[in-house]
Amino acid sequence: MKTLTETFLLLSHDTTLEQALLKALSNEATLLVVHSFGHMLELALNPNVRGAVIDGRELAGRIDTKLERLRDQSPLLQLLFVADELSPNLLNDLQPLRVDIVACPLPAQALSMYVERTLSAGRVPTANVTAYIDQLATAHRLSGKEVSLFGVVLDNETPEHACQRLGLDQAVFSRTMRRLLKKCHMRSQDRLAKNVMRDALLSTRALTAGLIEPLTGRALPF
Repeated sequence: MKTLTETFLLLSHDTTLEQALLKALSNEATLLVVHSFGHMLELALNPNVRGAVIDGRELAGRIDTKLERLRDQSPLLQLLFVADELSPNLLNDLQPLRVDIVACPLPAQALSMYVERTLSAGRVPTANVTAYIDQLATAHRLSGKEVSLFGVVLDNETPEHACQRLGLDQAVFSRTMRRLLKKCHMRSQDRLAKNVMRDALLSTRALTAGLIEPLTGRALPF
């Protein structure tokens, strides 16, 4: 059932694409249609936004540079890029940014699969926690893949589901989790989860999360 915390953004003037995405969302989430990338950047700051679909025809210039801004700003946002056609250069540019890519005409079920994946992906339970994880990502220079594992850290997602969602095998998952813990100076997932929840909840609203001092201290031995 649709709630206030489930919102998707669509950057497009294509009413056919809009209707297809509305059909895929059904009653699971709200859709907000925007007509400029700047507006999408602004709305993506809202912690209620779960996913963003970008019509490639709406972007001029270096697409990867623009989407890198969106990814840096919103590391947990699930992104789908709809391209006129796929090219090796486009795939090479966007895949490191954790952007799903499809080409027109859209494959059957492409949008519904993206919506299902986004809504089932591990999510941070509160706006404060989301804002605090953004702080950690900046302070400790976390990679996008490392940030994606906070769903597992906070018990919102199983390791198996995370591996499937991110396309990782168990060995890569384990190495990525160890790097995340080491960068955050934590000995275990449980300790990291407790620190994130404790420090994030010091803020009464997401906008004041920037006042919270990121996790500090010497790296613990492994």
